[in-house]
Amino acid sequence: MVTGDRGISKKPAERKVLEEANVIAVFMAKGFTTKPIFDLVSLFIRWWPEIERAVGRVKPGTALEVNPNGKVDLL
Repeated sequence: MVTGDRGISKKPAERKVLEEANVIAVFMAKGFTTKPIFDLVSLFIRWWPEIERAVGRVKPGTALEVNPNGKVDLL
């Protein structure tokens, strides 16, 4: 799952549901979604290979965060 709704990552009940459903959640970092849509899409496409690598290294139920510089961190 890819989303810019960081509120999901901060709500314990919603986070628990994602973990129990074995969903790998990828959240965009704060400020990422304030960019103009074409800039956002361009950055997202640019960093997709790193996102894909990060998703491949984690177990189901993990939450990740993508920064505008392409760095992917565990939440």
